[in-house]
Amino acid sequence: MAWYYISLGSNIDPYENVKYMLDYLLQISKRIDISRILETQAKGFNSDRTFLNLAARIQTHLSPVELKELFNQIETKLGRDRNDPQSKKKDRVADIDILFYKEHENNAIYKGDLPPEPYVRPFVLELLDYLKVSIDEQPQFKKFGVSLNFHNIIIGHQALSIRIQEENIIKLSMPMKAAG
Repeated sequence: MAWYYISLGSNIDPYENVKYMLDYLLQISKRIDISRILETQAKGFNSDRTFLNLAARIQTHLSPVELKELFNQIETKLGRDRNDPQSKKKDRVADIDILFYKEHENNAIYKGDLPPEPYVRPFVLELLDYLKVSIDEQPQFKKFGVSLNFHNIIIGHQALSIRIQEENIIKLSMPMKAAG
């Protein structure tokens, strides 16, 4: 089983579609580690709509090709037209991409593994910091995360883990604050 680092984004009904994407991810992996969720402006095209973006880590036995195909199916189920050659230059209900993956949880992460795009990299750095993965670069978030009600639990303000346990009960784990 491999650990996949992915990005999620939506700027069409994003507060609902991010929750749908997380629900789909919980069908793939019983644990999702997520960064904070931020509102961002569109990159690479003009839009009046604000995106919600985050990074996540999941574990699955699927190959990268199988997982990307599944992500494309999820995007299509949520309403994205994957056959439109201009789909990368338009507003979207869902955008789920594999950033990189590791065969084992404790693999080192190198700067060359990280996405170069400045609008994705901070999310990944925050997630790695939360997971206590050693990397030479530190997250630099200056914005507060947005509040998102996910199964009656508020997420989005900080990195955390979402787990499915017995009888599909959702549990959250959050970082411990230092005493002082």
